[in-house]
Amino acid sequence: MLKNEHELFDRDGVVIIRGLFKDWIPLLETGVKENEQNPGQWFRDYPPPRKPKVNFGLIIVIGNEFMLSTHL
Repeated sequence: MLKNEHELFDRDGVVIIRGLFKDWIPLLETGVKENEQNPGQWFRDYPPPRKPKVNFGLIIVIGNEFMLSTHL
């Protein structure tokens, strides 16, 4: 690691080293495409979680009384 980046890491706890893996990108892209097209025995599909059902309610306030309606 370069001296400047080492000092930044010591100070900030993180450092960006741009272009360090640029030669690996084409190989990784090829590997991902191959695995998508021909998933192996360890393949797992994790779909995004479904959003929880949202229940809307309406509160009507008249003077000191209120009414809650859950059916709109």
